[in-house]
Amino acid sequence: EFLRVDGKTTLDIGGLPKGDISRAIFGAAYELELPEGGVGEIALMEGGERVGLRHFIAISGMSLPLDKLDYVDDTFLIGVSNFVGVKNTILLFKTRSFTDIFPAMRDWEKKMFSDLHGLFGASVFPESQIFNRSFEDEIILNKNARVLRDDLGNVALFYAYADSETVIISTSPEILSGIIARLGAR
Repeated sequence: EFLRVDGKTTLDIGGLPKGDISRAIFGAAYELELPEGGVGEIALMEGGERVGLRHFIAISGMSLPLDKLDYVDDTFLIGVSNFVGVKNTILLFKTRSFTDIFPAMRDWEKKMFSDLHGLFGASVFPESQIFNRSFEDEIILNKNARVLRDDLGNVALFYAYADSETVIISTSPEILSGIIARLGAR
């Protein structure tokens, strides 16, 4: 088990156009019933088989460089958290160590928000400068993180190393403590 979850749903993404995959995931995240403080999983399926990380990256058109993912496990989790009374989409994946994935993540930063904003339900106004901004180093709950801020200075997207093997991507740093606790309880 990747992470203890309180609810689970499956979503068949077979045949969906690239642009519709993120919207379908975001919709499934908000339909999943979760208790306060809960975490749910959205298992992506295609042709009756569970979709792995590399295939998900390829069919969704993400820019995460596959050639730099040698030490990343193909098992991943797309889910939703309900830690602060608001549902937030989360993406977690495992790597041998964060030093193995850091160069790929830094390369992906240029396109990460563009690739993921639909998955996280982030609204982008045409006049927004967010696509011209860079991620910055921050510490969130004593964890190394890279944060992209919107035009108002709020967190638009972040990724952090929840433990030495797990990368979390989300829009709400507040959920990190709950995810870390669940990872420690495995």
